[in-house]
Amino acid sequence: LAGSLAMLALTICSTAVAQEADGKPGASIDAAARRRIGDQIAQAFVQVEITAQYDNGQAPNHEAGGYRMTSVPTAGVTPRPSENWEQLIDEERPAVQGGFLLGPRRVYTGDPLLHARFIKSIRVRFGDQVVDAKPSSYPIEQGGMFLELAAPLAGTRPIAFDGTLVGPYLAVGYDESGRLLDVGSMSRDVTISADGKRFVSAEVESLFVAASGVAVGLAGTSRLSVDDAWKGDPASWPALTGEQMAAKSATVEKIANASLLRVSLALRSPPSKGDAQRRGYDGERDESDAATEWNGTGVLIDENTVLVLAKFRPKVTARLERVRVFDITGKEHAAKFASTVKDWGGFTATLDAPITGAAPIAKDPIKSFRDRLLVRAEVAVRGEARSVHVWQQRIFGFTIGRRGKFFPEVPTTDQLYRGMQQTSPLSFIFGLDGSLIALPIQHREKITAERNDGPPLMVPAAMLMEELGQGVLAFDPENRPLAEEEENRLAWLGVELQGLDSELARANNVSEQTEDGSTGAIVTFVYENSPAATAGLKSGDVLLRIHVEGQPKPLEISGEFDSSRNMQNFWQYLDQIPAEYFDRIPTPWPASETSLIRSLTDLGFGTPFSIDIFRDGKVSSVDLKVAQSPAHYEAAKRFASEDLGITVRDITYEVRRYFRLKPGDPGVIVSKVEKGGKAAISGVKPYEIVTSINDQPINSVADAEKGLKAGGEMRIGIKRMTQGRIVKVKAGTAGEVKDAPKIEGDTPSGTGEAAPAEKK
Repeated sequence: LAGSLAMLALTICSTAVAQEADGKPGASIDAAARRRIGDQIAQAFVQVEITAQYDNGQAPNHEAGGYRMTSVPTAGVTPRPSENWEQLIDEERPAVQGGFLLGPRRVYTGDPLLHARFIKSIRVRFGDQVVDAKPSSYPIEQGGMFLELAAPLAGTRPIAFDGTLVGPYLAVGYDESGRLLDVGSMSRDVTISADGKRFVSAEVESLFVAASGVAVGLAGTSRLSVDDAWKGDPASWPALTGEQMAAKSATVEKIANASLLRVSLALRSPPSKGDAQRRGYDGERDESDAATEWNGTGVLIDENTVLVLAKFRPKVTARLERVRVFDITGKEHAAKFASTVKDWGGFTATLDAPITGAAPIAKDPIKSFRDRLLVRAEVAVRGEARSVHVWQQRIFGFTIGRRGKFFPEVPTTDQLYRGMQQTSPLSFIFGLDGSLIALPIQHREKITAERNDGPPLMVPAAMLMEELGQGVLAFDPENRPLAEEEENRLAWLGVELQGLDSELARANNVSEQTEDGSTGAIVTFVYENSPAATAGLKSGDVLLRIHVEGQPKPLEISGEFDSSRNMQNFWQYLDQIPAEYFDRIPTPWPASETSLIRSLTDLGFGTPFSIDIFRDGKVSSVDLKVAQSPAHYEAAKRFASEDLGITVRDITYEVRRYFRLKPGDPGVIVSKVEKGGKAAISGVKPYEIVTSINDQPINSVADAEKGLKAGGEMRIGIKRMTQGRIVKVKAGTAGEVKDAPKIEGDTPSGTGEAAPAEKK
């Protein structure tokens, strides 16, 4: 049984003699009787063939037959694993499942839970006879569906039921292929759940037959009552006709249109990186992080609040500038970011003006909806287009998830979002009364070294709303929009790290603690007055993992050492690189933003954490708080001279260390040189240092801006490591030099060839 891991089960085992639920023994059914009964039931056993089709170029995106529990293990013919509707359409064959004839034109079978637009035909086969069929009704408390045949099938014998007969009983079911019938003993094992509920386990769609061969009942659910209330003719089951189901679906569609809204987000362009192949953390090169627009779905919680189902990392949320919500009429409503949900992939936004139509939240425990007839609303948002499709749905089981909570097992697409855009429809589960039961949302890991966009969970709506009702405890204050000047802020530990391998791990005696060097990093340098220095970290320490209170999973530390970062080789090859490739040259120093620093930044400044370190043969722990980094290269102040085709930045702590500059040494660093510009023609290269202009020392970007705007012939002092030179450049005269427009990063501007400048 799904969810059995969370169940304290007491099983009353069957004996060789079949037992009634009240404990009275019954006679066993011999093999000859079983064969006779099997032959009788075979006259009512049919195959249901469901042929799927594309709709507007879209194929059904779920596995065929994946929603129902078959009654017996497969015997003989085994369908191929992971069979899906698209595969069946391509192979021009139907999905086949078993069914029982309950009347001349009435069949009970499993419900494929497929929207009608994807169903090309339903046909029922008995031997060589095939007739058309259509759904006639849907049981409310039981699974499956009833079909109405276009014509009777000759040679068949519909099943008649007598719920007064006593056991022992046989269980008759069909295999996964829908072509094989199996006759076996009915289990009378009684299971008692942790909450005291008693039931008899059964396979869905099993038929139960007395020794006389007369049917006593049919299993439309996996849990039968111990008092035999399940016995009787399925015709007595409460059910909705096809017309009634359509009316319920139409009601839910109206609620879904009013409460599941299209949301459009505008984001600032991400800061461009001057070094396209920068070392360290690689997240910014993820296309999703570079998007400037997002279109997806939001859930109207109340008339003033929308829950936007967008799982953004802090560096993406930082760029959020505008939230727009569109109601079913297409009218635009402005909204403001409120708070990122701490544990789930979404954020709340406050509407400038109220919108009515929030769906009521189902209050019953999620487990009470097992096997019941429900309604599924599938919302697709692609750009500015939005569509909703509604049809019947059931919950057949549960998984145990966060904090021991039950989550319904409902077929969904494997991926909620690809990058920043909703690529697959989102499924929401409603009750027949229109209340929202479950919605798709991804779990958010607070501390992680890598992107984790796993499949969404179907989360009980009542549980999620209860969590959101906890106020500040439910939200992450660090995952929020930031001003542009704050966007590049980073955490700072104040160390440089070298990654391990198996040899280094053995040499440092940390193979066991680092999984033979697959995790862990050696401290190679500690900056003065940094958090690491204050905590007493030293060169040679091996950092193992980070612990954060309230986060059960530690963050394994890995160094991002790159052996290709070699000082001599870098400058040796720099002169051989054509100017058109200048924007692709990586920095020769380690990047400030590594996966470790990104994770600490996402935790939030001021958050306490501890690091396990290995030193002198022992593992110990040091306590720190996430501190903000001093200005680093990517966030440094910059100035771009359009006339010379050069951009310079202030020298930051990691650049100063790489060049071994003393605190008082002058200079700004060249971060960009335009192809064909005067600076490029004069031989200036990226990552060289400008120390003077016209013999005046340059100590900051402000000094460089003043000197470069002076115009005329310039003598620019250039330093490369320990070697210096003077470059002569003839700029425009004072007053003719135009201020360059603000440049987001150091990417090529596309300027053409400039007039040749005088060269040294």
